[in-house]
Amino acid sequence: MPYDIQSNPHPLPYIRVNFTVQHFDEFYQTYPSVTEGTPMYLAPEDRLLIW
Repeated sequence: MPYDIQSNPHPLPYIRVNFTVQHFDEFYQTYPSVTEGTPMYLAPEDRLLIW
């Protein structure tokens, strides 16, 4: 069954995971190949700081 963005209130699965992990420094420590210029990289000044 295809993912229906019209009726499902949740973000797409890849967004739920990728968006979340790219805000944690531990992600970049675990995957040092994710650097500036790679699709998963998010600049430190653009990362969310909640606490």
